[in-house]
Amino acid sequence: MFNYSEKIKNLILKFYTFIIDYLPKYSTSEKYWNENLVDTPLSGFKNINESIDHLKWRNIQYLNSMNILNLKQYDNKVILDFGCGPGNDIVNICSNSKPKKMLAFDVSRKAISLARKRAKLHNFNVEFLEGSEKKLIIPNSDRSIDIIHSMGVLHHIENISDVFKEFRRVLSKNGFIQAMVYNRDSIWYHLHVAYEVKIKRGLWPNKSLDYIFSKTVDGFKCPVAFCYSQNEFSSLCKRNGFSCELLGISTSLFEMEKLKFLWEALRHKKLNQKSREFLQNLSFSINGEPIYEKKIAGINSYYKLKKI
Repeated sequence: MFNYSEKIKNLILKFYTFIIDYLPKYSTSEKYWNENLVDTPLSGFKNINESIDHLKWRNIQYLNSMNILNLKQYDNKVILDFGCGPGNDIVNICSNSKPKKMLAFDVSRKAISLARKRAKLHNFNVEFLEGSEKKLIIPNSDRSIDIIHSMGVLHHIENISDVFKEFRRVLSKNGFIQAMVYNRDSIWYHLHVAYEVKIKRGLWPNKSLDYIFSKTVDGFKCPVAFCYSQNEFSSLCKRNGFSCELLGISTSLFEMEKLKFLWEALRHKKLNQKSREFLQNLSFSINGEPIYEKKIAGINSYYKLKKI
């Protein structure tokens, strides 16, 4: 194996990111997620221990995420995992709570196939629902679902109003949504994207931070990846008939690693003013997690939504 220097690797990466914008794009998110599954072997898992070990590894990548979610409240409820992917959250939910009924929805046929195999491996009773991105309809009756669980999905949806409309229809009277969306006020956005990717590596120098962010979180070719500040997401929810409560924010271990660039970034003249102010105003918890305006400055923000 060749031992490339950091400079040569950056040159290769610059060339790749230059041509990637001119290559054919995925026409739909559906096609993208059929070919790009999150942190899961395409061959599936050989046994339960292997599946559980993978789940534990995923959970520790995001500090305190399990405490924020409180899955015990899912006991004796009808749960819909919206955007179930290859089944990571199905295993998480069914291993940490006892739902009355477990439903799982996705637009990716490949993801559902893997999730079904994984649920069968664990002997979890799950009803799988395959949908279409073009006409996103949840095939359930009105007010039939107690909790919609959606981790890392809503920020990948362009026409989110259609999804919220379906959520309002299927949620029971006292039902609610637990959702994770990408957080703009994060180390990922203001340090990794604004400094390390755009300035230090020189990638996409003429593109906006939102554009670069979308290329760094779930692959260069991911067709849609938004991020939201708390105010932005709350306003979006309110426009679509939901109240929005911030449950907590989780920092990824990837972001913790990127903190090594903090002082280097602040010294650089080309760092944009908004990111500079964000980084200058960081404080740190007793555990070393970055804090901005009294909130954890991590990429994953968790919300509880209720119908207004």
